[in-house]
Amino acid sequence: MFSLAQAHQAFDAQGKLASAQLAGRLDQTVAGFMDLAEAAKNYPCAKTAWVEFLGEQPSSPVDRVDKPTP
Repeated sequence: MFSLAQAHQAFDAQGKLASAQLAGRLDQTVAGFMDLAEAAKNYPCAKTAWVEFLGEQPSSPVDRVDKPTP
C-alpha cells in the first residue's frame, strides 16, 4: 500500500514526485508488488496464502484466512 498525502502538491513541473524519499518508497512498494505477483504466478507453494487484515489484532479467528491449494 502506498499513500500520498497532499498529492496535489507532491509533484514537480515534470510530473515526478518532488520528494526523493517518497519516490524511493514508491519504487520499493512497486518492486515488492512485482515480487509478490511473480511468486503467485510461478511458485506452486505460494498458492496457499496467509492473509492478514490491516489494523486488526491477529488473535481473533476472523483476522486470518487460509486459502487452500486448488
